[in-house]
Amino acid sequence: MQRYSRITLIFLINLQIIILPLVDSLSAQTLSADLLIEQARKSYYEGNFDQAVALIKTCLQETTLDNLKLQEAYIVLAQTYLAKNYNDAAREVVIKLLDINPLYSPTIEHEPPPFVTLVEEVRQQNNPPEPGSDNKWLWIGAGGALMIGAVTFIIFNKNGSEPVVNNKLGDPPPMPDNP
Repeated sequence: MQRYSRITLIFLINLQIIILPLVDSLSAQTLSADLLIEQARKSYYEGNFDQAVALIKTCLQETTLDNLKLQEAYIVLAQTYLAKNYNDAAREVVIKLLDINPLYSPTIEHEPPPFVTLVEEVRQQNNPPEPGSDNKWLWIGAGGALMIGAVTFIIFNKNGSEPVVNNKLGDPPPMPDNP
């Protein structure tokens, strides 16, 4: 019994010595990534674009970024590149951003208009419309027009056919016999 408790005690001590510092460093790296992205965003808003780029590049060198943090970092980096008129670099970053999250869609209320435009341009270039997809609107329009025509015909054509007008009077009844 004492031997089993010694082994357990040694295991727990080793666990504290080896595993817990690794967990602490991972959470510190995440905190560091949050702090770097926040500082980069602040530098961007203050117009310190070179500092914002440097902070984001430092953040991207960390290997523990999850997709959400990586997305945030790419957004700040692309916006900063656009502010510096590095349009090609911004385009490359937006491509990486859409690789991580293809459904990402910035809004004009929350993001600068040039950034929103760039994201939509990159999305269109990476996902060109399918051949013949323009024809679907033609088919939808034609189907709608056909439906409207059918409904109009039914409404204005009572009983489904034209009423027969007969102006001819019938034969008069026979005359009664006189007694």
